[in-house]
Amino acid sequence: MFRARQLAAASVAGGDDTGWFEKLYAEGEAGTSVVPWVLGEPNESLVEWAAGPDGTRRLDGRGKRALIVGCGTGDDAEVLAGLGFAVTGFDIAPTAIAAARRLHPDSAVRYQVADLLDLPPEWSGAFDLVVEIYTVQPLFGEARARALAALHGPVAPGGTLLVISWAADDESPERDPAMMPWPLTGAELDAAAGPLRARRIERFTGRVPPLPRWRAEFARGPAALHRPADSRRLTASTTRPAARRHPSARHRPTARVRRGSRGQRDGRAWMVAYHGWLSP
Repeated sequence: MFRARQLAAASVAGGDDTGWFEKLYAEGEAGTSVVPWVLGEPNESLVEWAAGPDGTRRLDGRGKRALIVGCGTGDDAEVLAGLGFAVTGFDIAPTAIAAARRLHPDSAVRYQVADLLDLPPEWSGAFDLVVEIYTVQPLFGEARARALAALHGPVAPGGTLLVISWAADDESPERDPAMMPWPLTGAELDAAAGPLRARRIERFTGRVPPLPRWRAEFARGPAALHRPADSRRLTASTTRPAARRHPSARHRPTARVRRGSRGQRDGRAWMVAYHGWLSP
């Protein structure tokens, strides 16, 4: 946690807003640092979304393309691939992509190095589903604004942008460059959506730790607007069925990139410690 913040602050101070990701992954690969968000299992809010409100839906991705923003070591990308999507997972850190390929040697996912701030032009409007989970939160200032504005670009006509993040309580928070990451505000969700229409936005309390989060689904083209009439954001908590552990979280080669200390248990301990990241 401390090392990630230290690298991020030094990188931003040196005029490189994103170079610290590769440094952290490289140190994690060498075993000298922890990559705190690498938990060895997919994001529970993504798994729940794919299962639907009652936990019985199986999202059918056959014949559709999906893009995972900041895919890291590939856990979320593998979830979508298992649902039939033709998945591209990208990350700015070459070490993360190398780890994803090693951990999932028989995967159908196309893992590649790319930068959200400078996406390949052929990706514009090319994906039926674009998923962003926690990637923007560590970014600061102009880079953060550019990243949010870039998210809707790869969404195809009729496609969906799914954003999962921690939810800020303050719409105008003060942010210290040395204290990343920072939850998204409602206004930042709107910036991520750009010209897309809101299909459903949930603000809910997560389980580990019990802190507010967003899960926002936007569509390119007409969509039913599931927002309160007097607000662009949903502020009421929602109750959903318990998450199911996805099969892709099991029976895989051992990761060399150091996770939130020693695997899932300590990774979840990091999630609790994350509360300290959100506080001044």
